[in-house]
Amino acid sequence: AERFLEQRRPTETVEPDPVRN
Repeated sequence: AERFLEQRRPTETVEPDPVRN
């Protein structure tokens, strides 16, 4: 979840993290 912190979109990242969602 590297880009997850930037996009904040679990649907776009390969690792969907419900924690940030």
